[in-house]
Amino acid sequence: MVDIGALTKLTNDDLEAVQDAKGQIDAKMARLRDVVPVVLDLSCREPTLPAPYGHTLEDKKEVLRLAKEFGFTDLAVGSFFDFPNVDEQFCRYLIDQGDTMDGYFGNVMVVRTPKDKLFKPSYSMDRIAEFGLSNILLLTEIRPKTVQQNGGNYEDYFADLIKSIEYMRAEILPEASEHRGRIYMRFLDIFDAWDEDPDFVARVMKLLSNMPIQAIIFEDVRGTHFPFQTAELVKLIRRYHPSPVPILVHPHSGNGLEDASVIEAVLAGADGVWAGFTPEAAMGAHGSTAMLFSNLLRAGNLHVKNNYDVKRLTEIADRMSRIHMGEPIHQYHPVIGSKAYHYIDDQFEQHDLPCDLAPETIGQEVGYRVTPAWSNPAIVGKRLEQLGYPAKLTQDPKFIRECRMVMCDWNIAGRRFLADHPDELANVVAEANDRIARHSKAAE
Repeated sequence: MVDIGALTKLTNDDLEAVQDAKGQIDAKMARLRDVVPVVLDLSCREPTLPAPYGHTLEDKKEVLRLAKEFGFTDLAVGSFFDFPNVDEQFCRYLIDQGDTMDGYFGNVMVVRTPKDKLFKPSYSMDRIAEFGLSNILLLTEIRPKTVQQNGGNYEDYFADLIKSIEYMRAEILPEASEHRGRIYMRFLDIFDAWDEDPDFVARVMKLLSNMPIQAIIFEDVRGTHFPFQTAELVKLIRRYHPSPVPILVHPHSGNGLEDASVIEAVLAGADGVWAGFTPEAAMGAHGSTAMLFSNLLRAGNLHVKNNYDVKRLTEIADRMSRIHMGEPIHQYHPVIGSKAYHYIDDQFEQHDLPCDLAPETIGQEVGYRVTPAWSNPAIVGKRLEQLGYPAKLTQDPKFIRECRMVMCDWNIAGRRFLADHPDELANVVAEANDRIARHSKAAE
């Protein structure tokens, strides 16, 4: 006979391995629980890129209002071309309303200046000055191939970077403070630069540690990199820019790992994201603030709960998505879809277990959903109860089983039907009752 006790007895090495795993998990959970997330909200900017209808002034006004109501205080409001766009119209509106422009950011790009030419501010720099935007995202491309294509070498790049920072600091921006005068260095192609010349990336970070900038932000522009790559870049950047300098990430969804990349970045020392509130982004989707916050809430982060109106998380996400895309978020989208917590199995229900996010925390309601191929008896009963069917049916195991058999039989017969729709469920109930009645009659 097998001695189970002997087979399963843990050695000292086993116990150490358990404690090591527990310690690693506990430390990471503590980081997610305790981090005070830093967010630069892009809801007025990022989702405009894929928006099929674009953004009008009224759209911008509504999105900004919703973002502020949720609790965001740092917001990107302008990205300028070399011709007028809605962002210019929006900034002029804000000025006309007497807005202080505190906490607002505009996008500008490092200016390339040939050695034999004088520095000339860009169109975007002029717009920042005109509108009195008090903070900037200073975009730079550091991929060596791009530096060469722009007509320069490494030393030219460093000179251009310094000139643009010094110009914005001396000529346009107010003195740096909590809500004004901040330069966030934005890296578009840092992953590509790393692949071509990682030493150059380190040199740029080292230079910037001696420049009057307030944060480092970067993106995975194609969304093709793994979470561990993002994490290692964060660690390198943190070497040259120790806390409290914010490091913010912006992974796109080219590989479906965008939200995982955000979490790995935070665990590696990043402070948060520069992102839209909802998933819509230039590359299909991105690591959004709504998803970051929902994950931090699952870790028990009280800073998110206390500093933001999380009870409205789902509502505001849906309202923003309707503006951006002209339609609601898909109803079954995790966390923020209108039916994200409509369960097909009671094993999936979230309450108060570790890592659960109770739906009511973010303004969601629990529901139940019937699918022909799976929904277990408990769910079928709860869904019928929601629709007002009597307890003699919803709590009758034989009846529930018959309902499940009816749905399977219909699928076997090639019939496609929306099982959760009340009318279709009524058909299922009627057929189940009819079958039970026929069985009873046959048994007499």
